[in-house]
Amino acid sequence: MTTSKDNKRFVDIPDEIRTDIGTYSIENKIGVGGNAVVHECTDLFGNVGAIKFLLNVSKKNNQRFSQEISLLQNLDHAHIIKYIDSGHVVGKESKNGKEINIPFVVMEKADYNIVEYMKKMDRSVTYEMYAPQIRGLSDALRLLHEKAVHRDIKPENILVRGETWLLSDFGLCTALDEDERIDVTKTQERIGPKYWLSPEATDRVYFGINEINEASDVYQLCAVFWFIITKRYPLGIIELDDYSAFDCHICEELLKAMTYDRNKRTPNGLSLYENICKITINRDN
Repeated sequence: MTTSKDNKRFVDIPDEIRTDIGTYSIENKIGVGGNAVVHECTDLFGNVGAIKFLLNVSKKNNQRFSQEISLLQNLDHAHIIKYIDSGHVVGKESKNGKEINIPFVVMEKADYNIVEYMKKMDRSVTYEMYAPQIRGLSDALRLLHEKAVHRDIKPENILVRGETWLLSDFGLCTALDEDERIDVTKTQERIGPKYWLSPEATDRVYFGINEINEASDVYQLCAVFWFIITKRYPLGIIELDDYSAFDCHICEELLKAMTYDRNKRTPNGLSLYENICKITINRDN
């Protein structure tokens, strides 16, 4: 099979890949990123998954991909995309026949990302639909923050499988434990989603200041929550009147989480989860 992440550099990979625990038939391309391509795959039992190949192979990208796999292996949560398998496969560049060692990871396959899901629906996402999901995603962020900062939360990285919303794509994570940290990011390199950067992440791009910590993830995730609930991008100075849903207490929490000054913001996933629980569980009861 021939694949590419950008329709410029094509790589031939086997149609079938075997590991110590599984055999996977590689099928249609379902997604691309800056360094990788994702295909649908099927195991010998007919189970459908998603297999991600790192095509832009370099020391830096290999390190990041290895850390992503390690996180997936150690993050067991109903609202985090599930790890299935991983390994390496020998591919060949179509243009010159050069062999390259390509790492891959197999994950559960989602039905949509949240943007596709919202476009598919013929109505707004209701409170009954989003309340348990934002609670679950906040708890997923709480678990992630025991190990790492995500840094790349955006609508396209919130996936939907069945009725469950999932946090995905841990390729830009940085570990909180300095002994485990693999961060080869340059000082003013843009890290994170272009339109969903926290203020401090933007400052880092321009001035090389402000480390990106857990509060940045909170900002990004709550900006995505606002987008899902209101179907409006939270750009500029947003206020309570800009919130189109009726649950003002959630709105107040989202506004707090998107405060410009990160020292005044909800600091991490644990605090966000606790706050969302107090609001939604009290209301539901």
